[in-house]
Amino acid sequence: MCGRQGRRLKIVDLAKESFPHAKLLVRAFDRGHALQLLSGNVEYLVRETFAGASEFGEAALRAIGVPPNEAAQIAADALRRDEERLELQTAGGIEAGLELMHSNRLKPTPLTTRPDAGR
Repeated sequence: MCGRQGRRLKIVDLAKESFPHAKLLVRAFDRGHALQLLSGNVEYLVRETFAGASEFGEAALRAIGVPPNEAAQIAADALRRDEERLELQTAGGIEAGLELMHSNRLKPTPLTTRPDAGR
């Protein structure tokens, strides 16, 4: 553990030990940190990076002309899929729920066709 994330994890551990009935509301830096905090049984967490990115993304959609209703629906869908994925990852590890992500990753294809491809 190091930096702010490590300190937050340590604080969660100390708070749970000292105040076992306290409800812990914690800020997580990112998804990995959130998974660590959830394993520490926090009652509520906000992922700083995701919250900012979500708000920014919705604003960007509106800025390029997407109607506000549609931008809000897209943001709500992204949030719903992300929450579902986080739940799957809590049980199955960081690789769980990848199918819930939208991606525009390129699929490599050959630049040219091999001359002997039809044989």
